[in-house]
Amino acid sequence: MNVDEAQFIHTAGLAHYGNKEFQPAWAQLDKLKALLPWIPWQAISATFPLDILKTVEVKILWPNYVSI
Repeated sequence: MNVDEAQFIHTAGLAHYGNKEFQPAWAQLDKLKALLPWIPWQAISATFPLDILKTVEVKILWPNYVSI
C-alpha cells in the first residue's frame, strides 16, 4: 500500500491547536492496516519533520512497535 502525501495523517487527520481535524479519514489509515496485515505499507512525503514522521510511524508503519 503506497500512501502518498503521508504528512496529511498528522496535518489534516488529527486535531491541532484547538481546531478540529480537516480530513479525519487520514487518521483512520491505521484501521485499514489492521484489516490488511499481510500488505506491506510505504509512506511517501517530501515533508517529514520529526513530529510528523513519528505520527506516521505510529499510525501506519510500525503501529505495534514498542521502543525500549
